[in-house]
Amino acid sequence: MKKFGLYLIILVFIPKNILATFIEVRNAGLDSINGIYTQSDTYNNKVRFVNGVYQIRFNYSELWEIRDNATLFQNTTTDDFPPTSG
Repeated sequence: MKKFGLYLIILVFIPKNILATFIEVRNAGLDSINGIYTQSDTYNNKVRFVNGVYQIRFNYSELWEIRDNATLFQNTTTDDFPPTSG
């Protein structure tokens, strides 16, 4: 029973970005962008998600973006995670 309490305490102190290991993009302007993006590492001190050649990251202009070798979509929120819409 003591081990369960320890695990519960550990979960309380884990940052939420560690728990978010993937996100799904739907209804994007390009069908190839849709799909599951898995957490890769960080970029500009915020979590970065990747899906093949595409990535979702927080750029140095402080905008969330979906990009390959060029920016395809941007959003102006500055939250720790990519926005849920827009």
